[in-house]
Amino acid sequence: MSIWKDAPKNSRAVFEYLKLLAKRMRVETYGEIAVAIGNEEGRKIAAVSLKSPLGFVRDNICRPEAYLGLMPLR
Repeated sequence: MSIWKDAPKNSRAVFEYLKLLAKRMRVETYGEIAVAIGNEEGRKIAAVSLKSPLGFVRDNICRPEAYLGLMPLR
């Protein structure tokens, strides 16, 4: 079963974008992440809507796998 099946909306896009930021060793705000994902998908995403996807990535991917470079909201 895929981890993404029950994930909040935009979780996979947030995870992929966080990997890109980690590779570049960059930190961005919720707003910057929302704009980047929205531009990629051709739609507008509210920064506040990233709270659940970022928490999901933190709790279900980063902590269990110890991906500290990707860890949002430490």
